[in-house]
Amino acid sequence: MPFLKHNDDGSARKALAIPESWREMEETVRETVFEARDAARAGGELRQFYLDLRTASAELFKLGDQQNVEYSVPRMGEAYALWYHMRRVANAYDALQAFTAEIRAAFWSSKPWRVLDVGSGTGAVEMALTRWLVDHDAEAETDPFGTCTVTCIEPSAEMAAVSRALLDRFARRLDRDLDVEVHTCALEDWVPENGQEFDLIVFSTTFDYLTGEARRSMKRTVTELVGRHLTDWGVVLFIVPKGEGSDPQSKWSFVQELREELKIKGGLSWRRRDEAASPLAPSDAVQKVVLDARERLYAEARALSPPVSLYRCEPASMSEREQPRYCNDVFPFALRLMPKT
Repeated sequence: MPFLKHNDDGSARKALAIPESWREMEETVRETVFEARDAARAGGELRQFYLDLRTASAELFKLGDQQNVEYSVPRMGEAYALWYHMRRVANAYDALQAFTAEIRAAFWSSKPWRVLDVGSGTGAVEMALTRWLVDHDAEAETDPFGTCTVTCIEPSAEMAAVSRALLDRFARRLDRDLDVEVHTCALEDWVPENGQEFDLIVFSTTFDYLTGEARRSMKRTVTELVGRHLTDWGVVLFIVPKGEGSDPQSKWSFVQELREELKIKGGLSWRRRDEAASPLAPSDAVQKVVLDARERLYAEARALSPPVSLYRCEPASMSEREQPRYCNDVFPFALRLMPKT
């Protein structure tokens, strides 16, 4: 089943083949969350598992109101995987496709290609990258990450733990070794190896809503990272929320400011692809495996005594406003670093 991008009148504009491993990814999410549930049951903590899952899901509601989320709460990784992981995979795959020419040019010089994923969450970019590599590199057809190494930075221990579990299970399903290293720390606390450089640096919905000194500090951190650790002809890929209007505190506005900082300080040229304005996003029908998993967990939680509801209200009466949302409308931007000559 292909994803279809549509024109304003609803007619199909362009078919983009769904990654063949999409179902493998969905089943990986389901199995990872169920494994955590089973471990909690075995330890006599099933009820606490669902209480924590409910708290983490409620925390994710803040995204819809453009508020910062506390990603360190227990079971945040499982909650995020259930609500957002596959949408993030689709958004990342779409962004990689939109800038295929630029990224392949960055990767041209040597192998293994080096990727840095900042704010890697539950590993959505890494899953998308496995399929993108297969699509665009002949050697990757038999060994997706044999040609690529990925360094992830994720400040939330909850998210990082689920990321490792998801990627380990995904590698087993593919019968492949994925060369992914996850660092659990904030970007400003990460200490890269001396002289370490990357061909592609990805920021996928990475930044909080920042103001004041925190905003200025993050801009300095990002510009220094790019200036010191992006290779000549390397690409910086931003995947950011688009539907935030002109709010000066929005993530969209922050990336616009970063664009100007990077152009001035890093000698970067700016490019964007309007073709990516209608991003790839999986429909509920495509996400059937994860949706079914959510419903199974919901039913089990409701069957406890006393019951635990994972929603604010019954699903049948739930309005769009009452669901964790945010993330369907994203826009990828890319910057290329010219040779320092």
